[in-house]
Amino acid sequence: MQVVTMITVDPVAAAKAKEILAQIGKPNIRIVVLSGGCSGLEYKVEPADMPTAEDLVFEANGFQVLVERRSVIYVAGSTLTYQSSLMQSKFVLVNPNARATCSCGDSFSV
Repeated sequence: MQVVTMITVDPVAAAKAKEILAQIGKPNIRIVVLSGGCSGLEYKVEPADMPTAEDLVFEANGFQVLVERRSVIYVAGSTLTYQSSLMQSKFVLVNPNARATCSCGDSFSV
């Protein structure tokens, strides 16, 4: 397992992640990029257990962000934020590698 720092977590996202992780009893967050969505690729951000051999590990304010090795080329340099509105609350990746995003922000292309 390799620990690197190519994903940043802003303070609001870090606080919310710690709160959610404590409630559900998971120690980490995993980010995976999958084929799909209206722009071709989509993010999956979910609570996770311990890292696997397929993960790169990013230290973040008291927890770890796990990124699947094949996904890291898409999200390197990104910042994990948390957005909350009357309609929904969710973790959002601000991704400098994304050339286009869909209107909902969940899908992107490079």
